[in-house]
Amino acid sequence: IAGFGIRSRGSIGGNLMLCHEHQAPDDFFPSDAAIVFTGLEATISVLDVPSGSTTSYSMPDFFALNMSQKVLVSIFIPYCTDQTEVFQSYKIALRQVMSHAYVNAAMKVSIDPSTSKITGKPVIAFGGIAVVPTRMAALESLLVGMSVTDQTTFSGLASKLQASLTAIVQPGPKVWGRMPYRVQTAVNYFYKFFVYIQPGLHPSLSKASQEWMTRPVTQATQTFEAPTQAEEPVSIAMPKYDA
Repeated sequence: IAGFGIRSRGSIGGNLMLCHEHQAPDDFFPSDAAIVFTGLEATISVLDVPSGSTTSYSMPDFFALNMSQKVLVSIFIPYCTDQTEVFQSYKIALRQVMSHAYVNAAMKVSIDPSTSKITGKPVIAFGGIAVVPTRMAALESLLVGMSVTDQTTFSGLASKLQASLTAIVQPGPKVWGRMPYRVQTAVNYFYKFFVYIQPGLHPSLSKASQEWMTRPVTQATQTFEAPTQAEEPVSIAMPKYDA
Protein backbone atom coordinates (compact mmCIF):
# COMPACT_ATOMS: atom_id res chain seq x y z
CA ILE A 1 0.00 0.00 0.00
CA ALA A 2 1.43 3.35 -1.13
CA GLY A 3 5.18 4.05 -0.93
CA PHE A 4 7.78 4.31 1.80
CA GLY A 5 7.13 7.98 2.55
CA ILE A 6 3.40 7.47 3.04
CA ARG A 7 3.90 4.26 5.01
CA SER A 8 6.36 6.09 7.28
CA ARG A 9 3.85 8.82 8.10
CA GLY A 10 0.51 7.06 7.75
CA SER A 11 -1.15 4.09 9.42
CA ILE A 12 -3.67 1.37 8.65
CA GLY A 13 -6.14 3.15 10.92
CA GLY A 14 -5.69 6.39 8.98
CA ASN A 15 -6.21 4.53 5.71
CA LEU A 16 -9.49 3.07 6.99
CA MET A 17 -10.63 6.44 8.33
CA LEU A 18 -10.02 8.04 4.92
CA CYS A 19 -12.37 5.45 3.51
CA HIS A 20 -14.83 6.03 6.36
CA GLU A 21 -14.89 9.83 6.07
CA HIS A 22 -15.14 10.02 2.26
CA GLN A 23 -18.46 8.46 1.30
CA ALA A 24 -19.85 10.93 -1.25
CA PRO A 25 -20.88 9.50 -4.65
CA ASP A 26 -18.30 11.71 -6.39
CA ASP A 27 -15.64 11.58 -3.65
CA PHE A 28 -14.91 8.21 -2.08
CA PHE A 29 -11.65 6.45 -1.30
CA PRO A 30 -11.09 2.92 -2.73
CA SER A 31 -8.88 1.69 0.11
CA ASP A 32 -6.89 -1.44 -0.73
CA ALA A 33 -6.58 -2.22 2.99
CA ALA A 34 -10.35 -1.92 3.51
CA ILE A 35 -11.25 -4.31 0.69
CA VAL A 36 -8.76 -6.94 1.91
CA PHE A 37 -10.06 -6.66 5.49
CA THR A 38 -13.62 -6.97 4.17
CA GLY A 39 -12.69 -10.10 2.22
CA LEU A 40 -10.99 -11.63 5.26
CA GLU A 41 -14.01 -10.78 7.45
CA ALA A 42 -11.84 -8.79 9.84
CA THR A 43 -13.39 -6.95 12.77
CA ILE A 44 -12.42 -3.55 14.16
CA SER A 45 -12.36 -2.65 17.86
CA VAL A 46 -13.53 0.92 18.50
CA LEU A 47 -13.19 2.79 21.79
CA ASP A 48 -16.04 5.12 22.74
CA VAL A 49 -14.17 7.84 24.65
CA PRO A 50 -17.03 9.22 26.83
CA SER A 51 -18.10 5.78 28.12
CA GLY A 52 -14.69 4.09 28.00
CA SER A 53 -16.24 0.98 26.43
CA THR A 54 -14.77 -0.91 23.47
CA THR A 55 -16.97 -2.55 20.84
CA SER A 56 -16.04 -4.84 17.95
CA TYR A 57 -17.56 -4.10 14.53
CA SER A 58 -17.61 -5.86 11.20
CA MET A 59 -16.27 -3.84 8.27
CA PRO A 60 -19.76 -2.93 6.92
CA ASP A 61 -20.89 -1.88 10.42
CA PHE A 62 -17.73 0.18 10.89
CA PHE A 63 -18.37 2.18 7.72
CA ALA A 64 -21.91 2.94 8.93
CA LEU A 65 -20.71 3.96 12.40
CA ASN A 66 -20.66 7.57 13.62
CA MET A 67 -17.02 7.96 14.70
CA SER A 68 -17.53 11.14 16.73
CA GLN A 69 -15.57 10.81 20.01
CA LYS A 70 -14.40 7.33 19.03
CA VAL A 71 -10.94 5.89 18.40
CA LEU A 72 -9.80 2.82 16.46
CA VAL A 73 -8.05 0.45 18.86
CA SER A 74 -7.26 -2.75 16.97
CA ILE A 75 -8.06 -4.91 13.96
CA PHE A 76 -8.67 -8.64 14.30
CA ILE A 77 -8.17 -10.92 11.30
CA PRO A 78 -9.66 -14.41 11.87
CA TYR A 79 -7.03 -17.12 11.82
CA CYS A 80 -7.70 -19.55 9.00
CA THR A 81 -7.79 -23.19 10.15
CA ASP A 82 -9.71 -24.42 7.10
CA GLN A 83 -7.23 -25.95 4.66
CA THR A 84 -9.87 -25.86 1.90
CA GLU A 85 -10.27 -22.07 2.08
CA VAL A 86 -9.09 -19.98 -0.88
CA PHE A 87 -8.59 -16.20 -0.78
CA GLN A 88 -7.55 -13.77 -3.50
CA SER A 89 -7.54 -9.99 -3.86
CA TYR A 90 -7.34 -7.94 -7.07
CA LYS A 91 -6.66 -4.36 -8.08
CA ILE A 92 -6.48 -2.30 -11.26
CA ALA A 93 -5.02 1.21 -11.17
CA LEU A 94 -3.31 3.82 -13.30
CA ARG A 95 0.09 2.39 -12.32
CA GLN A 96 1.27 -0.79 -10.62
CA VAL A 97 2.31 1.10 -7.48
CA MET A 98 1.69 4.51 -5.88
CA SER A 99 -1.79 4.84 -7.39
CA HIS A 100 -5.33 4.50 -6.07
CA ALA A 101 -7.33 1.59 -7.43
CA TYR A 102 -10.04 2.16 -10.02
CA VAL A 103 -11.61 -1.08 -8.85
CA ASN A 104 -10.43 -3.62 -6.30
CA ALA A 105 -11.88 -6.88 -5.04
CA ALA A 106 -11.45 -9.59 -2.41
CA MET A 107 -12.98 -13.06 -2.62
CA LYS A 108 -12.92 -16.04 -0.30
CA VAL A 109 -14.49 -19.50 -0.57
CA SER A 110 -14.11 -22.93 0.99
CA ILE A 111 -14.28 -25.86 -1.44
CA ASP A 112 -14.92 -29.51 -0.60
CA PRO A 113 -12.09 -31.29 -2.48
CA SER A 114 -14.16 -34.49 -2.87
CA THR A 115 -17.14 -32.81 -4.56
CA SER A 116 -15.70 -29.48 -5.81
CA LYS A 117 -18.67 -27.77 -4.13
CA ILE A 118 -18.51 -24.48 -2.24
CA THR A 119 -19.15 -24.95 1.47
CA GLY A 120 -19.89 -22.42 4.18
CA LYS A 121 -20.58 -18.76 3.40
CA PRO A 122 -18.30 -17.31 0.72
CA VAL A 123 -17.23 -13.66 0.55
CA ILE A 124 -17.43 -11.65 -2.67
CA ALA A 125 -16.55 -7.97 -2.10
CA PHE A 126 -15.74 -5.05 -4.38
CA GLY A 127 -14.28 -1.58 -3.87
CA GLY A 128 -14.41 1.36 -6.26
CA ILE A 129 -18.03 0.56 -7.12
CA ALA A 130 -20.13 1.87 -4.22
CA VAL A 131 -18.89 4.50 -1.76
CA VAL A 132 -17.49 1.84 0.61
CA PRO A 133 -16.29 -1.75 0.06
CA THR A 134 -19.42 -3.76 -0.61
CA ARG A 135 -20.18 -7.45 -0.19
CA MET A 136 -22.53 -8.98 -2.75
CA ALA A 137 -24.77 -10.79 -0.25
CA ALA A 138 -27.26 -12.19 -2.78
CA LEU A 139 -24.47 -13.65 -4.92
CA GLU A 140 -22.74 -15.12 -1.86
CA SER A 141 -25.93 -16.98 -0.92
CA LEU A 142 -26.34 -18.37 -4.44
CA LEU A 143 -22.76 -19.69 -4.43
CA VAL A 144 -23.34 -21.95 -1.40
CA GLY A 145 -23.45 -25.58 -2.52
CA MET A 146 -22.51 -24.72 -6.11
CA SER A 147 -19.96 -26.89 -7.91
CA VAL A 148 -17.06 -24.76 -9.09
CA THR A 149 -17.01 -26.83 -12.30
CA ASP A 150 -20.60 -25.83 -13.19
CA GLN A 151 -19.90 -23.26 -15.91
CA THR A 152 -23.56 -22.83 -16.88
CA THR A 153 -24.52 -21.75 -13.37
CA PHE A 154 -21.46 -19.51 -13.18
CA SER A 155 -22.39 -17.71 -16.40
CA GLY A 156 -25.83 -16.97 -14.96
CA LEU A 157 -24.33 -15.70 -11.72
CA ALA A 158 -21.91 -13.45 -13.61
CA SER A 159 -24.85 -11.86 -15.42
CA LYS A 160 -26.68 -11.33 -12.13
CA LEU A 161 -23.53 -9.82 -10.63
CA GLN A 162 -23.24 -7.36 -13.52
CA ALA A 163 -26.85 -6.26 -12.99
CA SER A 164 -26.32 -5.88 -9.24
CA LEU A 165 -23.14 -3.82 -9.68
CA THR A 166 -24.75 -1.62 -12.31
CA ALA A 167 -27.51 -0.81 -9.81
CA ILE A 168 -25.11 0.41 -7.10
CA VAL A 169 -22.12 1.86 -9.00
CA GLN A 170 -21.29 5.48 -8.17
CA PRO A 171 -19.51 8.00 -10.44
CA GLY A 172 -16.51 8.58 -8.17
CA PRO A 173 -13.86 11.25 -8.90
CA LYS A 174 -13.67 12.46 -12.50
CA VAL A 175 -10.18 11.01 -12.95
CA TRP A 176 -11.48 7.47 -12.49
CA GLY A 177 -12.68 5.11 -15.18
CA ARG A 178 -16.26 5.35 -16.37
CA MET A 179 -18.91 3.40 -14.50
CA PRO A 180 -19.51 0.69 -17.17
CA TYR A 181 -15.75 0.06 -17.30
CA ARG A 182 -15.52 -0.37 -13.52
CA VAL A 183 -18.55 -2.66 -13.44
CA GLN A 184 -17.15 -4.87 -16.21
CA THR A 185 -13.75 -4.98 -14.49
CA ALA A 186 -15.39 -6.19 -11.28
CA VAL A 187 -17.23 -8.93 -13.20
CA ASN A 188 -13.92 -9.90 -14.82
CA TYR A 189 -12.39 -10.28 -11.35
CA PHE A 190 -15.20 -12.69 -10.47
CA TYR A 191 -14.45 -14.67 -13.63
CA LYS A 192 -10.72 -14.67 -12.86
CA PHE A 193 -11.38 -16.00 -9.36
CA PHE A 194 -13.75 -18.66 -10.72
CA VAL A 195 -11.02 -19.85 -13.11
CA TYR A 196 -8.45 -19.77 -10.30
CA ILE A 197 -10.44 -22.18 -8.08
CA GLN A 198 -11.00 -24.76 -10.83
CA PRO A 199 -9.61 -28.23 -9.98
CA GLY A 200 -7.21 -29.73 -12.50
CA LEU A 201 -6.88 -26.50 -14.41
CA HIS A 202 -4.80 -26.47 -17.58
CA PRO A 203 -1.36 -24.89 -16.83
CA SER A 204 -1.90 -22.02 -19.30
CA LEU A 205 -5.22 -21.04 -17.68
CA SER A 206 -3.78 -21.53 -14.21
CA LYS A 207 -0.97 -19.08 -14.97
CA ALA A 208 -3.38 -16.54 -16.48
CA SER A 209 -5.74 -16.69 -13.51
CA GLN A 210 -3.08 -16.08 -10.87
CA GLU A 211 -1.30 -12.86 -10.03
CA TRP A 212 0.44 -11.55 -13.15
CA MET A 213 2.61 -9.07 -11.30
CA THR A 214 4.45 -8.76 -8.03
CA ARG A 215 4.48 -5.56 -6.02
CA PRO A 216 7.68 -5.48 -3.96
CA VAL A 217 8.27 -2.85 -1.31
CA THR A 218 9.10 0.43 -3.05
CA GLN A 219 12.72 1.48 -2.61
CA ALA A 220 15.31 3.75 -4.21
CA THR A 221 18.97 4.74 -3.90
CA GLN A 222 20.47 8.19 -4.40
CA THR A 223 24.16 9.00 -4.75
CA PHE A 224 25.61 12.47 -4.11
CA GLU A 225 29.03 13.70 -5.16
CA ALA A 226 31.15 15.22 -2.45
CA PRO A 227 31.03 19.04 -2.69
CA THR A 228 34.16 21.11 -3.12
CA GLN A 229 35.26 23.45 -0.35
CA ALA A 230 34.47 26.42 -2.56
CA GLU A 231 30.83 25.38 -2.81
CA GLU A 232 30.18 24.37 0.80
CA PRO A 233 27.64 24.43 2.33
CA VAL A 234 25.58 24.89 -0.85
CA SER A 235 26.19 21.41 -2.29
CA ILE A 236 26.14 19.40 0.94
CA ALA A 237 23.56 16.57 0.68
CA MET A 238 20.55 16.89 3.01
CA PRO A 239 18.96 13.42 3.39
CA LYS A 240 15.20 13.34 3.89
CA TYR A 241 14.39 11.23 6.92
CA ASP A 242 11.29 9.74 5.25
CA ALA A 243 12.96 9.11 1.88
